[in-house]
Parts: sequence; structure tokens; C-alpha cells
Amino acid sequence: MRRLDETLGAPPAGTLLVAIGPTTRAELDARGLPVAAVAEQQTMAGIVAALVEAAARADGTTSTQEEDR
Repeated sequence: MRRLDETLGAPPAGTLLVAIGPTTRAELDARGLPVAAVAEQQTMAGIVAALVEAAARADGTTSTQEEDR
């Protein structure tokens, strides 16, 4: 994350940043970047699930993955 931020700079407005865990969350916070969600499970599936939930909140939808099953 640090290297990406240093190389590319701040993400465009509206970008949903999802941390894989508390360490990444702390790094995003330290850099002043908004965290949309933190994965409950530190796996690719956990990141995807957190991003889906954050995107649903950002869109103002009430549907979640659990409700869609």
C-alpha cells in the first residue's frame, strides 16, 4: 500500500479503499486516506466481500450479499 501511494499518489475521488486487515487500515489512516471497509477475513474472498458491502453502502442500496443469497 505504501509503495502504491508513493508511486501513484492519492486515489481519485470516489475510490473505495478496502483494507485487508488492521495493519493496512492503520497505514491508510496514517496517510489520511479514507477507508471504506476492512475485510473480516484476510483473504481475497474477504476483500471482495468487504468491497461489495462498501459499494452497496456507497450506492445507497440496502441489499447485502447475505440478503441476495
